Amino acid sequence: ALYFGTYKATATALERRAGGRERCPPSAYFAGGLAAELASNAVYIPYDVTKQRLQTADPGCRLHALSLLARVLRAEGPRPLYSGALATLATYVPFSG
Repeated sequence: ALYFGTYKATATALERRAGGRERCPPSAYFAGGLAAELASNAVYIPYDVTKQRLQTADPGCRLHALSLLARVLRAEGPRPLYSGALATLATYVPFSG
């Protein structure tokens, strides 16, 4: 929902700015895909990092996702939650437009 909502809002705004759909350049739709990918990955990447940390935790560890997320934020700050973000974006952004 976040991806498609962001894509539609961005593409619609750029269409209006161009003076209509027929006059809108293809780059506007690529920009919509880029914005959508950035917005959705801002949520997805921390989720995925948290999931990976839970999967690799000691078997006896009884952490829930939110408690692990809070622990990471306290101990390491938000930066580790976006580890691998550049690789993810480099993989998906070119195909988003």
